[in-house]
Parts: sequence; structure tokens; C-alpha cells
Amino acid sequence: MIITKSNVVQGVMIQHRDQHDFAQVESMLAKIASKGAGRSLLVNIQKSLRNGRTITIKTNRQQSFSAFAMLTKYQNINPFNQNRLSTQNLVRAFGLSSIKGGRPTEGTSAVVEIDPNASLQLNRYGVPTQYKYGTQNTFLSLAHEMIHALNILQGKRLGQAFENVRDSASKKLEEEMRTVGLGKYAGRILSENSIRKEHNMPLRAAYFMQ
Repeated sequence: MIITKSNVVQGVMIQHRDQHDFAQVESMLAKIASKGAGRSLLVNIQKSLRNGRTITIKTNRQQSFSAFAMLTKYQNINPFNQNRLSTQNLVRAFGLSSIKGGRPTEGTSAVVEIDPNASLQLNRYGVPTQYKYGTQNTFLSLAHEMIHALNILQGKRLGQAFENVRDSASKKLEEEMRTVGLGKYAGRILSENSIRKEHNMPLRAAYFMQ
């Protein structure tokens, strides 16, 4: 894998297999940045890259989309475990990136993983049904994960490391609802649906696939 600085969004690193993947991610970032809500998202991410916090977008070929917290080099203080991707350090990073007692924590670095060739498909009711190969809507999935990444960088993510997102009372599920812009978060400016709306794309009506 190759790591290259984004030319579209200063401070963003892209870990990619080849130049085609890199060009796809850059194109998606440019599309997100072309409208108000998406541009605001990326500007806020740039402003959050302080105190050693970084953001990396990693490409895959597994129809896999996620965002996770990773300790900064300054937070990785355990001399016996310098592997920031170890389970112990990932759990610690989750805690340092999540709201506690109603207050933001210090935030961590963020890693976003995407398949640049897969697009989330919605049915006519706005419910997700599958990922389909084709790059037309992939920027929306990237935007979704970048919203999670912003929450991670700012220490404002909802949820705990071992919560089940399918538990209707979990904060992890609330994090997803907030990110999509559903329920009480409908109309939220920094949400997947706000970015869908400004690109005249169908709004997403549910988080889970049918």
C-alpha cells in the first residue's frame, strides 16, 4: 500500500493500492467539497488536525466502510505496547474519542476505510439494500465515514467500545442516526442526508440494510 497526501484536502493522507484508487478518492473528496455542507465538513476536519491528530483514508476491495479511532503518537505512551493497532490501544483510543458525562474528550487520530468502487443502494423508500460496484454514489459513503472521523477527532463520538450497534438503546446506534441525519437529527447540517440533499440525491431513511 502507498501513502500519499491529498491534493484536494490539506492534511488528509490516503493509503491506496495504486494511482487509480488515489484518483478515485481525490475525486470523491472534490465532490464532497463542491457543496456547502460537504465543504463545511472537510473544513472542520482540517481545523481538528491539531496536537498530533491525523486522518488517513484507506482503500480496500471488500465493500467495507468504517471509521475508527487511533491513538496519536503523543497519546501512545505505553512503553510495552507501541502498536497503535493493538486491541488494547484501539479500546483506549475509543474512550479518548467518545463523549463522557455529556462532555467531549480530547479526541484522537481517525482512520477511514472505504471501497472506492462500491456504492450503497437505496430502495424507493430510502432503505439501504446492498452495495453495488459502481462509483457514482461512493462519495456519499465516504462522507458518512468522514462525519464519524470528525466526531473522533473532536472527541464527540457517541457510544462505548463494546456496545452493540443493533441495541436500540445504544449510543453507538445514536451515533449512526446522528451521522445519517435520522430521527431527532433530521435536518442536521453535518449529516449524510444533508450532503445527499445538496447533491439532489435520494435521502436515506434508515441505517440498517433491509
